[in-house]
Amino acid sequence: MPTDAVIGEEGLGFRYILSGMNAERILIAAECVGDAKWFIQKATAYAGERVVFAADRTNQGVQFPSPARISACVQPS
Repeated sequence: MPTDAVIGEEGLGFRYILSGMNAERILIAAECVGDAKWFIQKATAYAGERVVFAADRTNQGVQFPSPARISACVQPS
């Protein structure tokens, strides 16, 4: 590679890439938190209107983690 085509210092390319990825990691984490909140909202709404065998099951015990517990796990630090 010609010397005039080198951007930055030679041998530091990987460091430059990693420094750019730090901002991307924060953006992706924020997107994941937003997605999780949306999915919790949709799952909670579905659980509230769910009808199984023509009977309302909103008061039935659930074997899966509750939306409140899942939501607590999603809260950003």
